[in-house]
Amino acid sequence: METSKKKNQSFILMFLALFVMVAICISVVPYSTAYAATTESISLNAKVFVSLSGTTEKSYSITLPDTLFYVVETTGSKDTYLTVEGLSSGTLTDDDSGSGLNACIGFRGENKNITIKLRGYSASITGNTTLQIRKQQAAMFGFQYPSGKSKTKDSGDINTAPDLEKPASVLQSMYNIKKYNSSTTSGSTMSNNDERSIPTYNSEVLFFSGHGYYSDDGSGNKTYGFGVSFPSGGFRINQILDMSNTKIAVWAACYSANQNNAYNSSMVHKSVEKGAKAAIGWVDATGVSSSKKFTDAFFKALSEGKTVAEAAKKGKSKVFWPWDSVRKYTLVGNGNTVINTAKATRNAQVLLDVELKDEFLQRIQTGNWTQVFDSNDQIRYYKTINDCLTNDFYEVDFDSNQEIVSVTHSGTYINDEPILSDVMSSTISNNKCTQLDNVDSDELIKYESHRVYVSFGTEIVPVLIEYNTLGDSSGRVYLDTVCTNLNDGTLIDYEDIC
Repeated sequence: METSKKKNQSFILMFLALFVMVAICISVVPYSTAYAATTESISLNAKVFVSLSGTTEKSYSITLPDTLFYVVETTGSKDTYLTVEGLSSGTLTDDDSGSGLNACIGFRGENKNITIKLRGYSASITGNTTLQIRKQQAAMFGFQYPSGKSKTKDSGDINTAPDLEKPASVLQSMYNIKKYNSSTTSGSTMSNNDERSIPTYNSEVLFFSGHGYYSDDGSGNKTYGFGVSFPSGGFRINQILDMSNTKIAVWAACYSANQNNAYNSSMVHKSVEKGAKAAIGWVDATGVSSSKKFTDAFFKALSEGKTVAEAAKKGKSKVFWPWDSVRKYTLVGNGNTVINTAKATRNAQVLLDVELKDEFLQRIQTGNWTQVFDSNDQIRYYKTINDCLTNDFYEVDFDSNQEIVSVTHSGTYINDEPILSDVMSSTISNNKCTQLDNVDSDELIKYESHRVYVSFGTEIVPVLIEYNTLGDSSGRVYLDTVCTNLNDGTLIDYEDIC
């Protein structure tokens, strides 16, 4: 009996010793490791309320369906820390890239399951925050407007729906494209929450192509740019409340950068004031044809890694005539913003085309050329005939030492000096477009005309270009451009020569 009792006592002592050792081991292992949190699933766009407990991680998983750009972030007043695991590019972490002390991570999806981990930045962080993962979005607006009296459009008003095709095409491998191009689209669409529970205008990329506004009280007091017009209703400056998600906002509308209004601001300036990284618009009235040329080239350049400032120059270079108001864009915000990565970075400088530079330097030694100064660091050299500009030109950028850093060409060459009849001296009525005579038109706000020579292959045609800024009774403004072949009086589509 004594021997059995001693054995039982030894067994009890060994058990107690083992229990103490296990307890000691557990006490030195962090809680988050010893008791790993269960990984929960999270749905795209869902806003998940999370209770923070210091640095204890909460873990969530989701399977991404594509390789578009995504963003995961927290919202609230707490200092949060995020981790994204499972990407081939490695583990991503962030502390304060979101609003205030919130964490935010942008990344490209990979058609696979990933894990998102969330915790407080430090042990003292407790309380609630909201977690969301969503696709980065490009929202684009363009329409066939239902009314109007444009003289150069068969439908009677401008149609900007085609303006969305090129931007959507070049960005579709990166962004979730949302096109709003119905002829019945309402202005409320811009401010309504989308499937992300975020106002549509607060998308990573915002592109609006359409009418701007102006008003006239009848006493000569005119205001401009206080909003943009939709087929139904409009969207005004004071409705822009938060654009903190937006990398670039493009307001391709008349007067979209004009601050001569009751708000003392513009769609462009207010966008940046409310958080957009950069915004582009125009102080004056703009035409659809040249605006489309600008935005097509602009978004293509952005998709290739150019900065907003570089892309705007590229868009400007595609518009032929120096007086075209589309060339006089307004850029507000950070011109170094790029949108071809989930998170903005600065890309490498483009190398100079040496052969084109040599061609330029050789050609301007002969014939007649006119310099048009766009800025201190950019000059256009137009080949001229009878003192009129042609569509044969070079655009040259210089550095601070006046050294050439880039050269582009219009793509049209007029190699010989042609002998042409002097039709340019024909008399044109001042401040009036002859093509608008005897036609029911909207109010003429501004008139401007220019004479040019345009090369169509082997034929060089003298052309009168008349820019007519018109406004309708609802305050919508549009630029109606009429181009006349001065040899035979036939009309030419401005889209073919701008």
